[in-house]
Amino acid sequence: MNRAILLVAFFGFLGVVLSGCANSPEALRDRGIKEFQTGRVERAKILFTEAYARRPSDAETLFYLGRIAHDEGRLGLAKYYYECSLDAKPGHAPARDWLAKVLEDQARSAVAP
Repeated sequence: MNRAILLVAFFGFLGVVLSGCANSPEALRDRGIKEFQTGRVERAKILFTEAYARRPSDAETLFYLGRIAHDEGRLGLAKYYYECSLDAKPGHAPARDWLAKVLEDQARSAVAP
C-alpha cells in the first residue's frame, strides 16, 4: 500500500516538473523556432510572444520576433527586435545580419515613390 502511494506521488511530481519544463521560456522558444522553420509562422508568433512575456531578454526569442515582424513588413518593429537581440547578446551574428537587411529595406522604402 505504501509503495503504491509513493509511486503515485512520484509520478504526480514528475508530471508537474515535466509540464513546467514544457512551458519554460526556452521550451516555448525552441518550439517557436521549429514552427517558424516549418512555415507555421502564426503558431511560431504565439510561442515567441509567450516566451518573450516570460523572458524578455532572450536574444533568440527577440531575433525571431524580429524576423516575423520583418516578414510582415513591419520594419520599425523588426529593427527594434534585432537591436534588442544584439543588446542581449552582442555577438549574435544572425541579428546583426538581419539588422543590416532591415536598414537596407528601410532606406529603399524611404526613397521609393
